[in-house]
Amino acid sequence: MPIRMRRHPLATAVVAVLGVVATVAGLGSASPALAQQGTGPGSGTGGPPPPPGNYDHTVYSNIHLSGDILPGTANGGGIDPAYPIPPCWLEPRFTGQLSWHRGGPLQPPVNNWDADTYWWWFANREPGFASVIGPGSGNRQQIINSFRKMQGHNGWWWVPAWLEPSSGPQCARNLVSTLNLNNGFLDFATQQGAPQGALTPQDLAAFARAALRLPKMTVHTNPAVGRPSDVNLPVWVWMTYQGPMAPQDRAAVQLLGGGSLWASVQTARPTITLSVSDPGQATVYRNCSPTGSPYSGNPAAIPPCGVTFLAPSIVGPYTITVTATWRVTYSDAAARNVQFGPGWPPAVRTVSQPVTVREIQTVNNG
Repeated sequence: MPIRMRRHPLATAVVAVLGVVATVAGLGSASPALAQQGTGPGSGTGGPPPPPGNYDHTVYSNIHLSGDILPGTANGGGIDPAYPIPPCWLEPRFTGQLSWHRGGPLQPPVNNWDADTYWWWFANREPGFASVIGPGSGNRQQIINSFRKMQGHNGWWWVPAWLEPSSGPQCARNLVSTLNLNNGFLDFATQQGAPQGALTPQDLAAFARAALRLPKMTVHTNPAVGRPSDVNLPVWVWMTYQGPMAPQDRAAVQLLGGGSLWASVQTARPTITLSVSDPGQATVYRNCSPTGSPYSGNPAAIPPCGVTFLAPSIVGPYTITVTATWRVTYSDAAARNVQFGPGWPPAVRTVSQPVTVREIQTVNNG
């Protein structure tokens, strides 16, 4: 169960000290970002938050994405907005051993961030959170004492984190207000428990799935693209991939003091289906492996994966469409090979290829 300290009405204190906090040495203006291997709060390497980068989504998070992930950030951790991911959550950031260190927020430890320093940095970066803490009296020493009191306790400090700059902060403010956290906008919980709204392995699986990069696919035919085929002669179809045929990735939060929260997403080699624009004028061979049927060199052989057109393409080229579908599952410390539920778009790539088909003409000289 969470260790509950007396909840401090800190709004007045926050407003009063923001001007002081702005001058704290080493407290930069940039927040940690998804997929950023950081030197920010909780990263374990000390120093100020990481500098601004080319990130698609700014968050207050130590989530790191690795593996086959979408491009779009400094570390290649783009997020596909088509996937349902949590807009905000609480994330474990500091152990009880890192609640407070002598020196205080005006002289932050050079190589050691703690929950106390993070509180003041966060208040400076997001003063809007003062409005959800509630009006009342408070002072700087009272805030510091709330962290000093927990120094050395077994447990974790949980902090708000979010994604989209537009809706994320409001989501986090609502979360903080709803949960009535025990230190304004941070929360301390024992190692055996976690507060409501805490980041889960399923949440991490959602991030990993939204960042998973499927390989690009190129379709090849024989006769080759740009060369006509003939009626009643088979067209061989095969595929090559730019990237792993069975991609996988991982989302993890490294915990100070050892261990991590993590989830990994894995796929199987894709299932391939063929279709044509005019099925009444073709025989389709659908025994396709993930790589289709490369041309065997025998023009009379029937390919396992291919098409025989039964009439010429008079109006315009026929179209062969290849669809690759990946089965996607996730695993975490408690579960393996779990299917994603309803609401998750299928992992599909579709590529079409035009084919001109001519009719073989013969000349009878009598």
